[in-house]
Parts: sequence; C-alpha cells; structure tokens
Amino acid sequence: MIGWILFILFFLLFLGAIFVIRLQRMSLEKLVYNVESLIAYSEDLKLILGEFNTHLEAFNSMEIYVGEPVVEELVKHSKFVVEKVNEINSMLQFIEEEK
Repeated sequence: MIGWILFILFFLLFLGAIFVIRLQRMSLEKLVYNVESLIAYSEDLKLILGEFNTHLEAFNSMEIYVGEPVVEELVKHSKFVVEKVNEINSMLQFIEEEK
C-alpha cells in the first residue's frame, strides 16, 4: 500500500516537473520571439531616425536657419537618439547571436 502511494506521489512529481519544464520552454520561446521582434523594430527605427536626422541637417543648412540655436540643438539631439538606438540594436544583435 505504501509502495503504491509513493509511486503515485513520484508520478505526480514527475508530471509536475514536465509541466514546469514545458512552461519554461514556452516562456523562453516567447522571449526569443520578442527579442527577434525588437531587433526588427530597432532596425526600422534606426532607418527612420536616420532619415529624420538627414532632414534636420538639411533644414539646419537652410540660409534662414543657419546658426539658429534651437535647430542646432534639435540636430544634436536627433544624432544622440540615433546613437542610442544603434547601441540598443547592437545589444539586441549580440543577444540574437548568443542564442
């Protein structure tokens, strides 16, 4: 009788372990999918911000706005944002390569 109880307990423990492992695997697959999505979005964001930065530089070079401090700061800020997106993208690429 005790043997059957122990067998049932071990069997339930085994099923619980399998459930936890599958749950962790599903979570890991979701995480990988999210990282891949972030990489794709960061690439798009990098392109969009690069184009925006190019437009700002063209705007800043217009004769009427040359030397305008607000426009110059806006160009600097857009370059900073592009650099940060590039850093994030590099970090995500490193994570992608590690998997």
